[in-house]
Amino acid sequence: METTFKLSQTTDYSLFKVAKNRSVNPKDVAQKRKSIAQIGLQSPIIVNKRYEIVDGQHRFHALRELNLPVDYLVSYNWKEEENTATINNTQKSWNTENWAEFRACQGNNEIARALELARNYNRLTNGKMSVTSALEMMSCTSSTVSGPIKNGTYCCDNEFGNEIYQLLTIVSEYPSSLKNAYSQKMVRAMKMLKNDLGYINRKAIHRMASRNMITTYNNESDMFRYIKKIYNQSLKK
Repeated sequence: METTFKLSQTTDYSLFKVAKNRSVNPKDVAQKRKSIAQIGLQSPIIVNKRYEIVDGQHRFHALRELNLPVDYLVSYNWKEEENTATINNTQKSWNTENWAEFRACQGNNEIARALELARNYNRLTNGKMSVTSALEMMSCTSSTVSGPIKNGTYCCDNEFGNEIYQLLTIVSEYPSSLKNAYSQKMVRAMKMLKNDLGYINRKAIHRMASRNMITTYNNESDMFRYIKKIYNQSLKK
């Protein structure tokens, strides 16, 4: 009978390699470290035949920081990089940023460039614009980006995205009832306005924001219709 798994234990941390995976989240490592310190390791990490960690990278970092032995399974069922995503999604569903990291690690330069730009927008807004919202802001399509990121067909238009960012920055400069001018709903609504009109007058946006006319709706479609209405009104003043 063909061997599919092999369970082992080691304290040789150098044995393991980094697989093409999402990046390590320090908060997740801290949570794993606390859990392992309290109740021990409850499931081994999984590596492929090259000893690349395909599941359990946060557990591995936590064990190494605690100076504890690593229990690991060598999976002979692992055949290709896509298996890494499949294994991880059975544990904890990946978000859009996780998929972008994975595709970037695989060598998708378009997504790698977009991810770098998105993280820069995240820093510029002190975290108010999420990486996913930034990816959506720069997307060439009007649909959500989760599908194109996941299947590797995402197309980045940073010139378009930067124009949307500048408009949102204008809105953020004024006191407002909006909780976050860089929210995903605002990003989508402003994209819809730009796609619908082609050109957006920044002075009109200033008027709208200075008079606190922009408000949050339950979805971006309602927000778009309202913003378009008050934008047209602002153009006439």
